[in-house]
Amino acid sequence: VALGKVNRIEEAVELAETLVEEHSEFGPAWHNLAYWYARELEDVEAARNAYERARQLGMPEERRIERAQ
Repeated sequence: VALGKVNRIEEAVELAETLVEEHSEFGPAWHNLAYWYARELEDVEAARNAYERARQLGMPEERRIERAQ
């Protein structure tokens, strides 16, 4: 999250992707990925997949992600 806040989005995404590969049940990482894919990288398909996984893991709805999809 800290990397994302200082506009180092690609690094933040890379780190979060590594995190979910190793800890696939960690909802906050999926949620952050969904946000960055949707809002920063405009990758609708990746955002949708990450958001669905985040929601399956109990993460809350996020209107900003939903609107960007």
